[in-house]
Parts: sequence; C-alpha cells; structure tokens
Amino acid sequence: MRLDKPQWCWLLYDPGNAAFALLVRAVFAPLFFLFCVKIQGHWSESEATANWALTCSLSGVAAGILSLYFGALADAAGRRKLALAIASFGGSTATLALAFTSDYRCVLVLYFAALAAYMAGNSFYDSLLVFVASPAEYSLLSSFAYGFGYLGGLLPFIGILTLGLLLKDKIVIARCAFILAAVWWAVFTIPLLCKVQEKAAGES
Repeated sequence: MRLDKPQWCWLLYDPGNAAFALLVRAVFAPLFFLFCVKIQGHWSESEATANWALTCSLSGVAAGILSLYFGALADAAGRRKLALAIASFGGSTATLALAFTSDYRCVLVLYFAALAAYMAGNSFYDSLLVFVASPAEYSLLSSFAYGFGYLGGLLPFIGILTLGLLLKDKIVIARCAFILAAVWWAVFTIPLLCKVQEKAAGES
C-alpha cells in the first residue's frame, strides 16, 4: 500500500502520542508521583499507590464520557479535528506542566487531565480514519499506524535513556521526559490538523 500525504499525516498522530504512552504513562509519571509523595510524607506508599490507581480509573471514565458526548457533537458538526486538537494540546499542556511541579496533589490532577485527554484523543483520531482511507484500506493503514506508533514511542525513550547516562538526578530526567513527551505529542498532531479533510455527518 502506497500512502498519500493525508494518510501519512493521519498516521503520524500515532507515533506522536506514543511518547506519552511510554515515557509518561508507563515509566516516569508513576515513579515521579511516588517520589513527590515520599518527599512530602503525607501518604504511605500503599495509600499513594491506591490513589494513583483510582486516578487512572477515573481518567478512563472521564475519557469515556467525553468521547461519547463530544464525539457525537463533533461527528454531527464535522469538528472531529477540533475535538482532537483540544484533547491533544490540552493533554500535552498538562504533561508539560508535570515537569514544573513537585506537589503530589498537582501531579495527580495534571496526570488525570493528561491521561483523560490521551484516551479521548485516541477515539477522535480513530474516527478520522474514514476520511483518509477506503473501507478496504482501514485494516492495513491502522496496522501501519500501530507499527509507527511503537517507533514513535521508542525514539524519544532512547533519547531519555541516553540522557540518563549523562545525568544522575532521576527527577531531572523525569522532568525532561515530560517535556519531550509533551512537545512530541503536540508537534506530531499538527500534520493531521493541516492535511486531513473531514465532513459533517450526512455530507457527501
């Protein structure tokens, strides 16, 4: 399958938000939160872990509600890209803000917002597939995006690992990971917003 420009631009969102999935969600955010709790000493490790899990669960619920309600509005009005932009830039802003706080309560709030935006953004992103591919191409294009997503998450992760060889301060490394993930996510959203054309429900 030879991809055209709109297909490439749609696909690039996947490696873009993969930096959040790997650097923030999977690795540094939980460790950073536990460090902040330990420094401030208000919760035990078990309490912190329970509250982190609760925050992650509530983020999923919030993302589901946002996707259902705003997804329907975006579909009817042809504003899926706007919904995606709000989710992507909102999530990347919350991720960036993580790099500049040490308060465990702020970390919970910001991570809740970033994770909900990440999950909601994925649903808006998937809904745009119909504007760049025919039904026969859906599976193959999605597979390309999935593969490039792994690559997109791996490259910034390697960069942070390399930085870790140069720096001994793990908190500084975590903050750098948040900044890189936020910028990576936002930058890779822009091609989709510029090149993918959408239509409102009912338009031919």
